[in-house]
Amino acid sequence: FQNALKIFCRIKSGRVATDELAAVLDSMDIPVIPETFQEVIKHASIDSNHMVDIRDILFILDELQHQYEDF
Repeated sequence: FQNALKIFCRIKSGRVATDELAAVLDSMDIPVIPETFQEVIKHASIDSNHMVDIRDILFILDELQHQYEDF
């Protein structure tokens, strides 16, 4: 329960700080290698507070996975 609480405390209105994103994904059992993480960040919309929408990140990860599978 505490792990879930840590995750949800980092997510504010569906947004996560870019410097906490890797930890949040890892806490959600979504391991991302550094190269893939950099690719995700390149495609993400980062606001002026250095926050990203977690739903967008999950969508981008899913799209990248499909591209890798097709390759």
